[in-house]
Amino acid sequence: MAHRSLNTRESQPVKTGSEEIARKLTRRIFLGEFPKDAKLPPERELAAEYGVARTVLREAVKRLEAVGIVRSWRGSGVYVQDLEFMRGVELFDTLITLEDGSLNIPFLREVLEFRGHFIRLVVRLAAVHRTDEDIESIKRLIDEWEHAGDDAKRFADLTLELIRQVVGATHNRVCIGLCTTLERIAVRILSLVDLVMPDSSQKKKIFHRILEALQDQDPVMAELAAIRYLEKLETTLSSGSAAHNLVHVAP
Repeated sequence: MAHRSLNTRESQPVKTGSEEIARKLTRRIFLGEFPKDAKLPPERELAAEYGVARTVLREAVKRLEAVGIVRSWRGSGVYVQDLEFMRGVELFDTLITLEDGSLNIPFLREVLEFRGHFIRLVVRLAAVHRTDEDIESIKRLIDEWEHAGDDAKRFADLTLELIRQVVGATHNRVCIGLCTTLERIAVRILSLVDLVMPDSSQKKKIFHRILEALQDQDPVMAELAAIRYLEKLETTLSSGSAAHNLVHVAP
């Protein structure tokens, strides 16, 4: 099914709430239709384009202004601001889907690329700085993980907790802080990873290898284990069947 262009006006505007209008404008800004310092079209023009009352459009603009995406100047108009990193994180849920509700696969690939480099850094630092207590906690979680059976929710919860524990083993406040900040994205990505890598045994093997590398305090082997996992994920994601599955799971 072909996606509608984000830069093309809908031929038949659909009435919707200010939140949805704000999401659509956010996508257009992020994709460069309205770059930094650009002035948005007049209120009446945007309201007509989206088929909503000007009061609804005005409320949508207020939503964007509240998170710093645009700024209104009385008597002049509404101008696009810089998308700071943290604001970009907050926009993740908007940007991960396209106008028709399907997943934005190119954007997902960019997120996974960043996450991949972050994971490689984390496991290397964890191998250097981990304590015996960290190792015991990771072992305990892996044991619970392997006995989760067919309980998908329990398995997902333990996976997230296991990742938190490995990050904690870095004892690096920057890594821990960044992981906490990105946790909402991590949860969303984990759910997508489970879709394209349904075989949980693959993930279990990887975490066992990472655990062995942490026990040996071997950052190189820890990173290699993470790289193998990321390569397998990329291969799976690149397959036609995986892309088809992802396109049909957007909320």
